[in-house]
Amino acid sequence: AMPLEDFSNIDPDVFEWVNPDEIQPGNVTCGFLKAPLGEAEGVVYPMVKVYTCVRFADNQPAPKGNVAGHCGGPGSLTTCVYFAAMYMGEDNPENYNIISFDQRGMGRSEPTFVVEECLLKTYDPMNNAALAVDYDDKDTIRDLAKVYKARNLGCWEYPGFQMKVEAGVYNNVTTDEITFHFLEHSGTRQVVEDIERVRIAFGDQRLSVYGISYGTKVMGLYATIFSDKVNLMVLDGNDDPNVDIVSNAIDIARSMDQRIDFFIASCEQYPKSCPVDIMRHCINQVDALLNANMGDIEATFGIAQKNYLMQNVIVYLYAYVDKAAEMCNVAESNDYEYLRKLIFGDDPTMTLDKLLQESGLLPASWDTDSKPTSGESNLWPFANYSVISNEVAPSVVTAIDYAFGSYDEDQFVSFLYDLNKQYPGAGTSTPVTFGNHWYSKTYYWPNVSPVSPIGNAIKTGIIAGQIYDPATPYIWTQEMRNNFKSASLLTSRSMNHGMATARERAVQDPACQSHIIKYFQTGIIDFVDGFVCESEPIGDSCNIQHILAGAKCTPTVKDSDTLLST
Repeated sequence: AMPLEDFSNIDPDVFEWVNPDEIQPGNVTCGFLKAPLGEAEGVVYPMVKVYTCVRFADNQPAPKGNVAGHCGGPGSLTTCVYFAAMYMGEDNPENYNIISFDQRGMGRSEPTFVVEECLLKTYDPMNNAALAVDYDDKDTIRDLAKVYKARNLGCWEYPGFQMKVEAGVYNNVTTDEITFHFLEHSGTRQVVEDIERVRIAFGDQRLSVYGISYGTKVMGLYATIFSDKVNLMVLDGNDDPNVDIVSNAIDIARSMDQRIDFFIASCEQYPKSCPVDIMRHCINQVDALLNANMGDIEATFGIAQKNYLMQNVIVYLYAYVDKAAEMCNVAESNDYEYLRKLIFGDDPTMTLDKLLQESGLLPASWDTDSKPTSGESNLWPFANYSVISNEVAPSVVTAIDYAFGSYDEDQFVSFLYDLNKQYPGAGTSTPVTFGNHWYSKTYYWPNVSPVSPIGNAIKTGIIAGQIYDPATPYIWTQEMRNNFKSASLLTSRSMNHGMATARERAVQDPACQSHIIKYFQTGIIDFVDGFVCESEPIGDSCNIQHILAGAKCTPTVKDSDTLLST
Protein backbone atom coordinates (compact mmCIF):
# COMPACT_ATOMS: atom_id res chain seq x y z
CA ALA A 1 0.00 0.00 0.00
CA MET A 2 1.06 3.58 -0.44
CA PRO A 3 2.74 5.44 2.47
CA LEU A 4 0.62 7.30 5.01
CA GLU A 5 2.02 10.58 3.75
CA ASP A 6 0.42 9.89 0.38
CA PHE A 7 -2.93 9.16 2.06
CA SER A 8 -2.66 12.57 3.73
CA ASN A 9 -1.95 14.25 0.39
CA ILE A 10 -4.84 12.83 -1.66
CA ASP A 11 -6.44 15.52 -3.83
CA PRO A 12 -9.31 16.90 -1.69
CA ASP A 13 -11.38 17.40 -4.85
CA VAL A 14 -11.40 13.59 -5.14
CA PHE A 15 -11.32 12.48 -1.49
CA GLU A 16 -11.34 14.76 1.54
CA TRP A 17 -10.44 13.59 5.05
CA VAL A 18 -12.44 15.00 7.95
CA ASN A 19 -9.34 15.05 10.15
CA PRO A 20 -6.08 14.27 8.31
CA ASP A 21 -4.15 14.35 11.60
CA GLU A 22 -5.74 11.00 12.48
CA ILE A 23 -3.97 9.22 9.63
CA GLN A 24 -1.70 7.17 11.87
CA PRO A 25 -0.69 3.48 12.16
CA GLY A 26 -3.45 1.46 13.85
CA ASN A 27 -5.86 4.39 13.84
CA VAL A 28 -9.33 4.74 12.30
CA THR A 29 -10.37 7.86 10.46
CA CYS A 30 -12.82 8.80 7.74
CA GLY A 31 -13.48 11.16 4.87
CA PHE A 32 -15.69 11.78 1.85
CA LEU A 33 -15.27 10.43 -1.66
CA LYS A 34 -16.57 13.01 -4.14
CA ALA A 35 -18.09 11.22 -7.11
CA PRO A 36 -20.37 11.97 -10.05
CA LEU A 37 -23.89 10.60 -9.71
CA GLY A 38 -23.53 8.53 -12.89
CA GLU A 39 -20.79 7.00 -14.99
CA ALA A 40 -21.68 7.68 -18.64
CA GLU A 41 -19.03 9.46 -20.67
CA GLY A 42 -19.81 12.99 -21.84
CA VAL A 43 -22.67 13.51 -19.38
CA VAL A 44 -22.53 16.19 -16.71
CA TYR A 45 -23.82 14.74 -13.45
CA PRO A 46 -24.46 16.25 -10.04
CA MET A 47 -21.92 15.19 -7.42
CA VAL A 48 -22.47 12.92 -4.41
CA LYS A 49 -20.37 12.39 -1.29
CA VAL A 50 -19.67 8.86 -0.03
CA TYR A 51 -18.46 8.58 3.56
CA THR A 52 -15.50 6.19 3.70
CA CYS A 53 -13.46 4.99 6.68
CA VAL A 54 -10.04 3.35 6.98
CA ARG A 55 -8.52 1.35 9.79
CA PHE A 56 -4.82 1.82 8.98
CA ALA A 57 -2.52 -1.16 9.43
CA ASP A 58 -0.26 -1.16 12.47
CA ASN A 59 2.70 -1.73 10.15
CA GLN A 60 3.16 0.98 7.54
CA PRO A 61 3.13 1.05 4.61
CA ALA A 62 0.63 -1.80 4.94
CA PRO A 63 2.63 -4.89 3.83
CA LYS A 64 -0.40 -6.68 2.39
CA GLY A 65 -2.16 -3.69 0.91
CA ASN A 66 -5.76 -2.61 1.21
CA VAL A 67 -8.84 -4.74 1.87
CA ALA A 68 -12.39 -3.44 1.37
CA GLY A 69 -15.05 -4.87 3.66
CA HIS A 70 -18.83 -4.77 3.50
CA CYS A 71 -20.75 -6.37 6.38
CA GLY A 72 -24.15 -6.68 4.75
CA GLY A 73 -27.63 -5.28 4.93
CA PRO A 74 -28.27 -3.43 2.80
CA GLY A 75 -27.75 -1.00 5.64
CA SER A 76 -24.45 -1.84 7.35
CA LEU A 77 -22.14 1.14 7.50
CA THR A 78 -18.55 2.12 8.16
CA THR A 79 -18.34 0.37 11.55
CA CYS A 80 -17.58 -2.61 9.32
CA VAL A 81 -13.92 -1.55 9.62
CA TYR A 82 -14.08 -2.67 13.26
CA PHE A 83 -15.97 -5.88 12.56
CA ALA A 84 -13.74 -6.84 9.64
CA ALA A 85 -10.65 -6.24 11.78
CA MET A 86 -12.11 -8.52 14.46
CA TYR A 87 -13.20 -11.22 11.99
CA MET A 88 -9.81 -11.29 10.23
CA GLY A 89 -8.01 -12.42 13.40
CA GLU A 90 -5.31 -10.82 15.51
CA ASP A 91 -2.47 -10.61 12.98
CA ASN A 92 -4.11 -9.48 9.76
CA PRO A 93 -5.12 -5.95 10.86
CA GLU A 94 -1.45 -5.31 11.56
CA ASN A 95 -0.71 -5.74 7.84
CA TYR A 96 -3.84 -4.56 5.98
CA ASN A 97 -5.47 -1.17 5.65
CA ILE A 98 -9.18 -2.02 6.11
CA ILE A 99 -11.70 0.13 4.24
CA SER A 100 -15.48 0.34 4.55
CA PHE A 101 -18.26 2.59 3.32
CA ASP A 102 -21.53 4.33 4.10
CA GLN A 103 -22.84 3.42 0.67
CA ARG A 104 -24.84 5.94 -1.30
CA GLY A 105 -27.98 7.17 0.39
CA MET A 106 -27.01 5.85 3.84
CA GLY A 107 -25.21 7.00 6.96
CA ARG A 108 -23.27 10.21 6.50
CA SER A 109 -23.18 9.96 2.71
CA GLU A 110 -24.95 12.76 0.86
CA PRO A 111 -27.66 12.99 -0.34
CA THR A 112 -29.64 10.47 1.71
CA PHE A 113 -32.61 8.28 0.89
CA VAL A 114 -33.28 7.63 4.59
CA VAL A 115 -36.44 9.73 4.63
CA GLU A 116 -39.90 9.35 6.20
CA GLU A 117 -41.51 9.20 2.78
CA CYS A 118 -39.83 5.82 2.17
CA LEU A 119 -40.77 4.31 5.54
CA LEU A 120 -43.32 1.50 5.58
CA LYS A 121 -46.09 2.26 8.06
CA THR A 122 -48.14 -0.73 9.15
CA TYR A 123 -48.92 0.48 12.68
CA ASP A 124 -51.80 2.72 13.76
CA PRO A 125 -50.62 4.52 16.95
CA MET A 126 -54.07 6.00 17.60
CA ASN A 127 -55.56 2.53 18.03
CA ASN A 128 -52.37 0.71 19.13
CA ALA A 129 -52.97 -1.73 16.29
CA ALA A 130 -50.67 -3.28 13.72
CA LEU A 131 -51.80 -4.41 10.29
CA ALA A 132 -52.87 -8.01 10.85
CA VAL A 133 -51.55 -10.16 8.02
CA ASP A 134 -52.78 -13.72 7.76
CA TYR A 135 -51.21 -15.46 4.79
CA ASP A 136 -54.08 -17.94 4.80
CA ASP A 137 -56.47 -15.01 4.19
CA LYS A 138 -56.24 -13.36 0.78
CA ASP A 139 -58.11 -10.27 1.97
CA THR A 140 -55.44 -9.42 4.53
CA ILE A 141 -52.68 -10.01 1.96
CA ARG A 142 -54.57 -7.62 -0.32
CA ASP A 143 -54.60 -5.02 2.45
CA LEU A 144 -50.85 -5.48 2.80
CA ALA A 145 -50.39 -5.06 -0.97
CA LYS A 146 -52.10 -1.67 -0.87
CA VAL A 147 -49.79 -0.50 1.90
CA TYR A 148 -46.68 -1.57 -0.01
CA LYS A 149 -47.88 0.00 -3.25
CA ALA A 150 -48.53 3.33 -1.55
CA ARG A 151 -45.14 3.26 0.17
CA ASN A 152 -43.13 2.26 -2.89
CA LEU A 153 -44.73 4.83 -5.17
CA GLY A 154 -44.59 7.52 -2.50
CA CYS A 155 -40.90 6.86 -1.93
CA TRP A 156 -40.07 7.08 -5.62
CA GLU A 157 -42.01 10.34 -6.00
CA TYR A 158 -40.31 12.10 -3.09
CA PRO A 159 -39.24 15.52 -4.49
CA GLY A 160 -35.93 15.46 -2.63
CA PHE A 161 -34.65 12.72 -4.96
CA GLN A 162 -34.65 15.08 -7.93
CA MET A 163 -31.10 16.27 -8.63
CA LYS A 164 -30.72 19.09 -11.13
CA VAL A 165 -27.78 20.24 -13.22
CA GLU A 166 -28.12 23.79 -14.48
CA ALA A 167 -27.39 24.58 -18.13
CA GLY A 168 -23.78 25.58 -18.67
CA VAL A 169 -20.26 24.45 -19.42
CA TYR A 170 -18.57 22.06 -16.98
CA ASN A 171 -14.98 20.91 -17.59
CA ASN A 172 -15.35 21.78 -21.28
CA VAL A 173 -18.62 19.85 -21.57
CA THR A 174 -21.70 21.86 -22.51
CA THR A 175 -25.07 20.73 -21.15
CA ASP A 176 -28.65 21.87 -21.10
CA GLU A 177 -30.54 21.88 -17.82
CA ILE A 178 -31.19 18.27 -16.85
CA THR A 179 -32.72 16.51 -13.85
CA PHE A 180 -31.65 13.08 -12.58
CA HIS A 181 -33.41 10.76 -10.14
CA PHE A 182 -31.11 9.95 -7.24
CA LEU A 183 -32.53 6.45 -6.67
CA GLU A 184 -31.72 5.39 -10.24
CA HIS A 185 -28.05 5.82 -9.28
CA SER A 186 -28.07 4.38 -5.75
CA GLY A 187 -28.02 0.61 -6.20
CA THR A 188 -25.34 -2.00 -5.76
CA ARG A 189 -23.64 -1.20 -9.07
CA GLN A 190 -23.00 2.35 -7.86
CA VAL A 191 -21.50 1.01 -4.60
CA VAL A 192 -19.08 -1.02 -6.72
CA GLU A 193 -18.16 1.97 -8.87
CA ASP A 194 -17.50 4.05 -5.75
CA ILE A 195 -15.25 1.29 -4.36
CA GLU A 196 -13.26 1.42 -7.59
CA ARG A 197 -12.91 5.21 -7.28
CA VAL A 198 -11.61 4.78 -3.73
CA ARG A 199 -9.19 2.06 -4.86
CA ILE A 200 -7.72 4.42 -7.42
CA ALA A 201 -7.54 7.34 -4.97
CA PHE A 202 -5.82 5.11 -2.40
CA GLY A 203 -2.89 4.20 -4.60
CA ASP A 204 -4.34 2.42 -7.65
CA GLN A 205 -3.18 -0.98 -6.35
CA ARG A 206 -4.96 -4.33 -6.37
CA LEU A 207 -7.62 -4.57 -3.69
CA SER A 208 -8.59 -7.54 -1.51
CA VAL A 209 -12.34 -7.82 -0.87
CA TYR A 210 -14.27 -9.28 2.08
CA GLY A 211 -18.06 -9.43 1.86
CA ILE A 212 -20.54 -10.84 4.36
CA SER A 213 -24.27 -11.34 3.62
CA TYR A 214 -25.40 -8.57 1.21
CA GLY A 215 -21.73 -7.59 1.21
CA THR A 216 -21.13 -10.70 -0.92
CA LYS A 217 -23.31 -9.17 -3.63
CA VAL A 218 -21.29 -5.95 -3.41
CA MET A 219 -17.87 -7.59 -3.44
CA GLY A 220 -18.93 -10.34 -5.82
CA LEU A 221 -20.10 -7.71 -8.30
CA TYR A 222 -16.85 -5.79 -7.81
CA ALA A 223 -14.89 -8.97 -8.57
CA THR A 224 -17.08 -9.42 -11.67
CA ILE A 225 -16.74 -5.94 -13.13
CA PHE A 226 -13.20 -5.19 -11.93
CA SER A 227 -11.80 -8.71 -11.69
CA ASP A 228 -8.27 -7.68 -12.68
CA LYS A 229 -8.18 -5.23 -9.78
CA VAL A 230 -8.90 -7.88 -7.12
CA ASN A 231 -6.21 -9.56 -5.04
CA LEU A 232 -7.82 -11.89 -2.45
CA MET A 233 -11.58 -12.52 -2.31
CA VAL A 234 -13.79 -13.86 0.51
CA LEU A 235 -17.57 -14.01 0.10
CA ASP A 236 -19.22 -15.31 3.28
CA GLY A 237 -22.92 -16.05 3.88
CA ASN A 238 -23.78 -15.38 0.27
CA ASP A 239 -26.60 -13.22 -0.99
CA ASP A 240 -28.58 -14.04 -4.11
CA PRO A 241 -26.23 -13.68 -7.13
CA ASN A 242 -29.25 -13.25 -9.44
CA VAL A 243 -31.82 -10.45 -9.94
CA ASP A 244 -35.10 -12.41 -10.12
CA ILE A 245 -37.09 -11.35 -7.05
CA VAL A 246 -39.58 -14.19 -7.58
CA SER A 247 -36.97 -16.94 -7.31
CA ASN A 248 -35.40 -14.95 -4.46
CA ALA A 249 -38.59 -15.12 -2.41
CA ILE A 250 -39.10 -18.82 -3.16
CA ASP A 251 -35.52 -19.65 -2.16
CA ILE A 252 -35.92 -17.80 1.13
CA ALA A 253 -39.24 -19.44 1.98
CA ARG A 254 -38.03 -22.90 1.05
CA SER A 255 -34.85 -22.51 3.09
CA MET A 256 -36.62 -21.19 6.17
CA ASP A 257 -39.23 -23.94 5.97
CA GLN A 258 -36.51 -26.59 5.79
CA ARG A 259 -34.70 -24.98 8.72
CA ILE A 260 -37.77 -25.11 10.95
CA ASP A 261 -38.65 -28.65 9.91
CA PHE A 262 -35.06 -29.78 10.50
CA PHE A 263 -35.11 -28.35 14.00
CA ILE A 264 -38.39 -30.08 14.81
CA ALA A 265 -37.12 -33.34 13.32
CA SER A 266 -33.93 -33.13 15.36
CA CYS A 267 -36.01 -33.09 18.53
CA GLU A 268 -37.86 -36.16 17.37
CA GLN A 269 -34.63 -37.92 16.40
CA TYR A 270 -32.70 -36.98 19.53
CA PRO A 271 -35.34 -36.76 22.29
CA LYS A 272 -32.72 -36.99 25.04
CA SER A 273 -31.15 -33.77 23.78
CA CYS A 274 -34.49 -31.98 23.35
CA PRO A 275 -36.32 -31.05 26.56
CA VAL A 276 -39.67 -30.59 24.79
CA ASP A 277 -41.90 -33.53 23.93
CA ILE A 278 -43.59 -31.99 20.88
CA MET A 279 -41.57 -29.08 19.51
CA ARG A 280 -44.08 -28.33 16.75
CA HIS A 281 -46.79 -27.74 19.38
CA CYS A 282 -44.47 -25.44 21.31
CA ILE A 283 -43.64 -23.35 18.23
CA ASN A 284 -47.32 -22.96 17.40
CA GLN A 285 -48.12 -21.82 20.94
CA VAL A 286 -45.36 -19.21 20.86
CA ASP A 287 -46.64 -18.06 17.49
CA ALA A 288 -50.19 -17.66 18.81
CA LEU A 289 -49.04 -15.70 21.88
CA LEU A 290 -47.04 -13.27 19.75
CA ASN A 291 -49.98 -12.87 17.40
CA ALA A 292 -52.23 -11.89 20.28
CA ASN A 293 -49.85 -9.14 21.38
CA MET A 294 -48.73 -7.57 18.11
CA GLY A 295 -49.98 -4.13 19.10
CA ASP A 296 -47.57 -3.99 22.03
CA ILE A 297 -44.70 -5.44 20.01
CA GLU A 298 -45.12 -2.88 17.23
CA ALA A 299 -45.50 0.02 19.68
CA THR A 300 -42.51 -1.02 21.79
CA PHE A 301 -40.07 -2.49 19.31
CA GLY A 302 -41.16 -1.22 15.91
CA ILE A 303 -41.52 -4.70 14.40
CA ALA A 304 -44.52 -4.70 12.11
CA GLN A 305 -45.24 -8.40 11.58
CA LYS A 306 -45.51 -11.12 14.18
CA ASN A 307 -44.15 -13.81 11.89
CA TYR A 308 -40.86 -11.96 11.56
CA LEU A 309 -40.39 -12.47 15.29
CA MET A 310 -40.57 -16.22 14.88
CA GLN A 311 -37.07 -16.01 13.42
CA ASN A 312 -35.90 -14.78 16.84
CA VAL A 313 -37.73 -17.67 18.45
CA ILE A 314 -36.15 -20.27 16.18
CA VAL A 315 -32.69 -18.76 16.73
CA TYR A 316 -33.27 -18.85 20.49
CA LEU A 317 -34.38 -22.47 20.43
CA TYR A 318 -31.47 -23.47 18.18
CA ALA A 319 -28.84 -21.70 20.25
CA TYR A 320 -30.22 -22.52 23.70
CA VAL A 321 -31.76 -25.96 23.37
CA ASP A 322 -31.47 -26.53 27.11
CA LYS A 323 -33.79 -23.56 27.69
CA ALA A 324 -36.44 -24.60 25.19
CA ALA A 325 -38.66 -26.00 27.93
CA GLU A 326 -38.71 -22.61 29.63
CA MET A 327 -39.95 -20.83 26.53
CA CYS A 328 -42.51 -23.54 25.80
CA ASN A 329 -43.84 -23.43 29.36
CA VAL A 330 -44.13 -19.66 29.16
CA ALA A 331 -46.16 -19.95 25.97
CA GLU A 332 -48.30 -22.70 27.50
CA SER A 333 -49.13 -20.44 30.46
CA ASN A 334 -49.86 -17.48 28.16
CA ASP A 335 -47.26 -15.31 29.93
CA TYR A 336 -46.52 -12.70 27.27
CA GLU A 337 -44.35 -10.45 29.48
CA TYR A 338 -41.97 -13.31 30.24
CA LEU A 339 -41.90 -14.38 26.59
CA ARG A 340 -41.08 -10.85 25.52
CA LYS A 341 -38.17 -10.78 27.92
CA LEU A 342 -36.88 -14.12 26.60
CA ILE A 343 -36.96 -12.88 23.00
CA PHE A 344 -35.75 -9.32 23.44
CA GLY A 345 -33.73 -9.58 26.65
CA ASP A 346 -33.58 -7.19 29.58
CA ASP A 347 -32.58 -4.33 27.29
CA PRO A 348 -34.56 -4.39 24.03
CA THR A 349 -32.41 -1.57 22.69
CA MET A 350 -29.24 -3.67 22.98
CA THR A 351 -27.62 -4.19 19.58
CA LEU A 352 -24.62 -6.26 18.59
CA ASP A 353 -22.62 -3.07 18.13
CA LYS A 354 -23.44 -1.92 21.66
CA LEU A 355 -22.78 -5.35 23.14
CA LEU A 356 -19.34 -5.61 21.58
CA GLN A 357 -18.57 -2.02 22.50
CA GLU A 358 -19.46 -2.59 26.16
CA SER A 359 -17.47 -5.83 26.22
CA GLY A 360 -14.36 -4.02 24.97
CA LEU A 361 -14.17 -6.05 21.75
CA LEU A 362 -14.87 -2.91 19.72
CA PRO A 363 -13.68 0.64 20.43
CA ALA A 364 -16.11 3.31 21.59
CA SER A 365 -15.15 5.71 18.82
CA TRP A 366 -17.98 5.97 16.34
CA ASP A 367 -20.91 8.23 15.52
CA THR A 368 -18.71 11.30 15.82
CA ASP A 369 -16.94 13.51 13.31
CA SER A 370 -14.17 11.63 11.50
CA LYS A 371 -15.21 8.24 12.93
CA PRO A 372 -17.36 5.38 11.56
CA THR A 373 -21.15 5.45 11.48
CA SER A 374 -22.99 2.70 13.36
CA GLY A 375 -26.51 3.19 12.01
CA GLU A 376 -27.81 2.30 15.49
CA SER A 377 -28.34 5.85 16.72
CA ASN A 378 -31.49 7.94 16.44
CA LEU A 379 -29.43 11.08 16.94
CA TRP A 380 -26.51 10.49 14.55
CA PRO A 381 -26.06 11.32 11.74
CA PHE A 382 -29.54 12.89 12.07
CA ALA A 383 -32.73 12.50 14.10
CA ASN A 384 -34.60 9.18 13.79
CA TYR A 385 -31.90 7.69 11.56
CA SER A 386 -32.04 4.16 13.01
CA VAL A 387 -35.85 4.00 13.08
CA ILE A 388 -36.10 4.94 9.42
CA SER A 389 -33.00 3.28 7.96
CA ASN A 390 -33.58 -0.20 9.38
CA GLU A 391 -36.55 -0.57 7.04
CA VAL A 392 -35.77 1.92 4.29
CA ALA A 393 -32.15 1.02 3.45
CA PRO A 394 -32.82 -2.61 2.43
CA SER A 395 -36.10 -1.61 0.77
CA VAL A 396 -34.62 0.98 -1.57
CA VAL A 397 -31.55 -1.02 -2.62
CA THR A 398 -33.58 -4.19 -3.21
CA ALA A 399 -36.13 -2.29 -5.28
CA ILE A 400 -33.35 -0.81 -7.42
CA ASP A 401 -31.38 -4.05 -7.90
CA TYR A 402 -34.04 -6.66 -8.57
CA ALA A 403 -36.27 -7.31 -11.58
CA PHE A 404 -39.55 -9.17 -12.24
CA GLY A 405 -41.47 -7.70 -9.31
CA SER A 406 -45.26 -7.71 -9.42
CA TYR A 407 -47.39 -4.91 -10.88
CA ASP A 408 -50.71 -6.65 -10.38
CA GLU A 409 -52.53 -6.93 -7.07
CA ASP A 410 -54.19 -10.28 -7.78
CA GLN A 411 -50.86 -11.78 -8.83
CA PHE A 412 -49.15 -10.39 -5.70
CA VAL A 413 -51.83 -11.85 -3.43
CA SER A 414 -51.90 -15.27 -5.13
CA PHE A 415 -48.12 -15.61 -5.12
CA LEU A 416 -47.82 -15.07 -1.36
CA TYR A 417 -50.90 -17.15 -0.57
CA ASP A 418 -49.55 -20.09 -2.59
CA LEU A 419 -46.05 -19.66 -1.16
CA ASN A 420 -47.44 -20.01 2.34
CA LYS A 421 -49.32 -23.17 1.38
CA GLN A 422 -46.17 -24.72 -0.04
CA TYR A 423 -43.84 -23.66 2.80
CA PRO A 424 -45.98 -23.23 5.96
CA GLY A 425 -43.14 -23.21 8.50
CA ALA A 426 -44.89 -25.55 10.91
CA GLY A 427 -47.96 -23.36 10.73
CA THR A 428 -46.18 -20.12 11.64
CA SER A 429 -46.06 -18.52 8.15
CA THR A 430 -42.48 -17.51 8.96
CA PRO A 431 -41.12 -18.68 5.56
CA VAL A 432 -43.53 -16.56 3.51
CA THR A 433 -42.99 -13.61 5.82
CA PHE A 434 -39.27 -13.72 5.16
CA GLY A 435 -39.81 -14.21 1.44
CA ASN A 436 -42.22 -11.29 1.32
CA HIS A 437 -39.83 -9.13 3.35
CA TRP A 438 -37.86 -8.78 0.09
CA TYR A 439 -40.47 -9.58 -2.56
CA SER A 440 -42.78 -6.72 -1.51
CA LYS A 441 -40.05 -4.12 -1.86
CA THR A 442 -40.27 -4.40 -5.65
CA TYR A 443 -44.08 -4.22 -5.81
CA TYR A 444 -45.06 -1.42 -8.20
CA TRP A 445 -41.52 0.00 -8.05
CA PRO A 446 -41.41 2.38 -11.03
CA ASN A 447 -37.91 1.93 -12.44
CA VAL A 448 -35.35 -0.80 -11.67
CA SER A 449 -31.62 -0.88 -12.47
CA PRO A 450 -30.65 -4.58 -12.25
CA VAL A 451 -27.01 -5.48 -11.75
CA SER A 452 -25.14 -7.65 -14.22
CA PRO A 453 -24.80 -11.41 -13.58
CA ILE A 454 -22.26 -11.98 -10.82
CA GLY A 455 -19.32 -14.29 -11.41
CA ASN A 456 -15.96 -14.81 -13.07
CA ALA A 457 -14.53 -18.03 -14.48
CA ILE A 458 -10.91 -17.50 -13.42
CA LYS A 459 -11.10 -15.51 -10.18
CA THR A 460 -9.95 -17.54 -7.17
CA GLY A 461 -11.04 -17.01 -3.58
CA ILE A 462 -13.22 -18.44 -0.81
CA ILE A 463 -17.00 -18.79 -1.15
CA ALA A 464 -18.32 -19.67 2.33
CA GLY A 465 -21.79 -20.55 3.56
CA GLN A 466 -23.82 -22.18 6.30
CA ILE A 467 -26.35 -24.92 5.57
CA TYR A 468 -28.82 -23.65 8.20
CA ASP A 469 -28.14 -19.94 7.72
CA PRO A 470 -31.23 -18.04 8.96
CA ALA A 471 -30.80 -15.08 6.59
CA THR A 472 -29.30 -16.17 3.27
CA PRO A 473 -30.24 -19.61 1.88
CA TYR A 474 -27.32 -21.97 1.41
CA ILE A 475 -28.41 -22.53 -2.18
CA TRP A 476 -27.17 -18.99 -2.92
CA THR A 477 -23.70 -19.93 -1.67
CA GLN A 478 -23.78 -22.90 -4.03
CA GLU A 479 -24.85 -20.66 -6.91
CA MET A 480 -22.18 -18.08 -6.12
CA ARG A 481 -19.54 -20.82 -6.12
CA ASN A 482 -20.85 -22.08 -9.45
CA ASN A 483 -20.52 -18.57 -10.87
CA PHE A 484 -16.93 -18.23 -9.64
CA LYS A 485 -15.63 -21.40 -11.26
CA SER A 486 -12.11 -21.20 -9.84
CA ALA A 487 -13.06 -20.32 -6.26
CA SER A 488 -13.20 -22.81 -3.37
CA LEU A 489 -16.36 -23.66 -1.42
CA LEU A 490 -16.20 -23.71 2.40
CA THR A 491 -19.31 -25.03 4.16
CA SER A 492 -20.39 -25.01 7.79
CA ARG A 493 -23.34 -26.92 9.21
CA SER A 494 -23.85 -24.22 11.81
CA MET A 495 -26.85 -21.92 12.28
CA ASN A 496 -24.65 -18.83 11.83
CA HIS A 497 -25.17 -16.13 9.26
CA GLY A 498 -21.58 -15.72 8.15
CA MET A 499 -18.66 -17.73 9.49
CA ALA A 500 -17.52 -14.83 11.67
CA THR A 501 -20.89 -13.30 12.47
CA ALA A 502 -21.25 -13.08 16.22
CA ARG A 503 -23.85 -15.32 17.81
CA GLU A 504 -24.42 -16.37 21.36
CA ARG A 505 -22.91 -13.07 22.47
CA ALA A 506 -19.91 -12.71 20.19
CA VAL A 507 -18.79 -16.34 19.80
CA GLN A 508 -17.54 -17.11 16.29
CA ASP A 509 -17.67 -20.32 14.27
CA PRO A 510 -13.94 -20.96 14.76
CA ALA A 511 -13.58 -24.21 12.83
CA CYS A 512 -14.45 -22.55 9.53
CA GLN A 513 -13.31 -18.99 10.24
CA SER A 514 -9.75 -20.17 10.83
CA HIS A 515 -9.47 -21.01 7.12
CA ILE A 516 -10.49 -17.47 6.18
CA ILE A 517 -8.03 -15.95 8.65
CA LYS A 518 -5.21 -18.10 7.29
CA TYR A 519 -6.12 -17.16 3.71
CA PHE A 520 -5.73 -13.47 4.53
CA GLN A 521 -2.43 -14.24 6.28
CA THR A 522 -0.84 -16.33 3.53
CA GLY A 523 -2.91 -15.89 0.36
CA ILE A 524 -3.19 -19.69 0.26
CA ILE A 525 -6.46 -21.65 0.42
CA ASP A 526 -5.69 -24.51 2.80
CA PHE A 527 -8.69 -26.77 2.15
CA VAL A 528 -10.14 -28.76 -0.73
CA ASP A 529 -13.03 -27.23 -2.65
CA GLY A 530 -16.29 -28.31 -1.02
CA PHE A 531 -14.77 -28.88 2.42
CA VAL A 532 -17.36 -29.11 5.22
CA CYS A 533 -15.90 -27.94 8.52
CA GLU A 534 -15.53 -30.66 11.14
CA SER A 535 -17.06 -33.24 8.81
CA GLU A 536 -14.47 -36.00 9.23
CA PRO A 537 -14.41 -36.78 12.97
CA ILE A 538 -18.14 -37.25 13.59
CA GLY A 539 -18.65 -40.22 15.88
CA ASP A 540 -21.47 -41.99 17.67
CA SER A 541 -21.65 -39.35 20.39
CA CYS A 542 -22.27 -36.55 17.88
CA ASN A 543 -25.82 -35.22 18.11
CA ILE A 544 -27.59 -32.34 16.42
CA GLN A 545 -26.45 -29.86 19.07
CA HIS A 546 -22.80 -30.61 18.37
CA ILE A 547 -23.24 -30.34 14.62
CA LEU A 548 -25.02 -26.99 14.77
CA ALA A 549 -22.44 -25.66 17.21
CA GLY A 550 -19.55 -26.56 14.93
CA ALA A 551 -18.00 -28.57 17.76
CA LYS A 552 -15.67 -31.55 17.32
CA CYS A 553 -17.86 -34.64 17.48
CA THR A 554 -15.56 -37.33 18.83
CA PRO A 555 -16.41 -40.17 21.24
CA THR A 556 -14.88 -38.14 24.09
CA VAL A 557 -16.88 -34.93 23.50
CA LYS A 558 -18.64 -33.44 26.50
CA ASP A 559 -21.51 -30.94 26.62
CA SER A 560 -19.15 -28.38 28.14
CA ASP A 561 -17.04 -28.54 24.97
CA THR A 562 -19.83 -27.24 22.76
CA LEU A 563 -20.67 -23.64 22.04
CA LEU A 564 -24.26 -24.39 22.97
CA SER A 565 -23.23 -24.89 26.56
CA THR A 566 -22.08 -21.27 26.94
